Amino acid sequence: MVMRIPGLMATLHAAFPRLPLHSRVIIEALVLTGGSLSSTSPLAATLRLPNRYALTRLLHRAGLPSLRELSAWVSVLSWVIKGEATGLPLFVIAKQARRVPAVCYRLVKRTTGLTWTALRARGSPWVMDRFVRRCPRPQR
Repeated sequence: MVMRIPGLMATLHAAFPRLPLHSRVIIEALVLTGGSLSSTSPLAATLRLPNRYALTRLLHRAGLPSLRELSAWVSVLSWVIKGEATGLPLFVIAKQARRVPAVCYRLVKRTTGLTWTALRARGSPWVMDRFVRRCPRPQR
């Protein structure tokens, strides 16, 4: 299910202004799919990379975490932004995205270290700040 979160793509691009094109495309794909990509191999093939390991190296050189972790951060960011905009609980947001709510609650806890309630209290700027801090400096 495609989840359009106004401003999330622009916010991510502003947070990582010097991101290489392939990395930018990966982030855009994650935002458009609400953070859920089925597999790394088809994405690598779409980007004309030889395999998923090349995709991992590409993300690492750009200063981004693995695709799995990147997906988790984009998912959590999109849920928080949607929760702020609509006032909906994560349970409803997860159901609308055709995801298992319990898995979403665990993903929030594993990714941010906070429960959904505590995360909502801190807001999307806090989540974005933590995500940017999580990303290492790009390798040259």
